[in-house]
Amino acid sequence: MRNARAGTLALTGAMLVAVAALLLGPIRDLPPPAGAMRMPWPVLAVLFAAAVRFSVHIQFRREVHSVNLVELPLVLGLHLVGPLGLVAAQLTGSLAALVVGSRQTGRKLAFNLALSLLEACLASVVFATVLGAKAPDGSIGLAATFTAVLATDLVSAALVLAAIRLNDGQVAARDVVQTLITGAVAAVTTGSLALVAVVVVRHDRQVAWLLLVVAGILFLAYRAYASLREQHERLRRLHRFARMVVRSEGSVAATATMLAQARDLLRAELAELIVFTAGRPRVRTG
Repeated sequence: MRNARAGTLALTGAMLVAVAALLLGPIRDLPPPAGAMRMPWPVLAVLFAAAVRFSVHIQFRREVHSVNLVELPLVLGLHLVGPLGLVAAQLTGSLAALVVGSRQTGRKLAFNLALSLLEACLASVVFATVLGAKAPDGSIGLAATFTAVLATDLVSAALVLAAIRLNDGQVAARDVVQTLITGAVAAVTTGSLALVAVVVVRHDRQVAWLLLVVAGILFLAYRAYASLREQHERLRRLHRFARMVVRSEGSVAATATMLAQARDLLRAELAELIVFTAGRPRVRTG
């Protein structure tokens, strides 16, 4: 447990160092977004808070991985607010949602806030690098947006998996691939909706309410996927545990494996098997 705590704190510290380097380096010299339309960063902060607050939670062993529509305010910030405003909005909105809404504290809160800062900084740098001197509403702007969203999502997913690895032990390659693919598809989908939102805000804000309908449908689709995935994972763990019990012949190695499977099935940190014999009961821990 101490090693897990130290590892998580070290990972959080490394993210904050990267954030400081980006803020004091390339982000400081980035120009504001082109175009006459601007969005105040406090308004963007409210959108970030809503996106983080209404997250879909996917259980990953004893940890919870959240999927949300954060790419929507992220893209709006890239096009309508600018780098420093985007960083301030994502930090403020995430802090409000995590503390007030989710009641997070301690290491988990520090990790999620550092991750939010890194996402905003990384997206700003990638977007500006790909865009160059081109207009953000052209084909290069589309490429820059999707590149920034995908890069941010992949880095974020990798860091979340690293934190899970530190706190929960080995992470299977199958789970890593599934998490990365799911995140990439979700990022592209939400990023596409965000680009439509940018066009609507710039040219016809009277129909902006329709975006809320689409965002609501997308959120419900994410939640349905999370529910189906959770049911599938429960059945898979139960089947694997039952198969292990059937194949077990009572050996020490088989008992240890069964305890590990039971711990995974119940999402527990410790599993014990007490065997009652004619003498004193024997305890096997796994």
